[in-house]
Amino acid sequence: TEFLGMDDIDFESAEFSRRFYVKSPDKRWAYDVIHQRMMEYLLAAPRFSIQFDARSIIAWRSKRFRGPDFDAAIALIRGMLDRLPGYLRRP
Repeated sequence: TEFLGMDDIDFESAEFSRRFYVKSPDKRWAYDVIHQRMMEYLLAAPRFSIQFDARSIIAWRSKRFRGPDFDAAIALIRGMLDRLPGYLRRP
C-alpha cells in the first residue's frame, strides 16, 4: 500500500498498528493525540471508524445506527477527549 500512496502511520504498539489505519498530514500531531493511554483506550473500545482533526471528532459505522450505537459513539468520543493532552485542547 505504501507504493500506492496509502501508507499509514505506525505506532509503538504492534497490535494498535495492525488494527487501526491512521493517516495524518502532520505525523507529530497524530503521535501527540494517539499516545499510549489513547491506544489502550481505543483497543478496548467498541469498533467505530473515527475521523478527527483539531476541531472535530466523528465516529461512524458502515451500517445504520441504532439507539445503543449513538450512546456508544458519544461515550467513545468523550473518552477520547478526556485523554487528549492539555496542550492540544483549546482554552
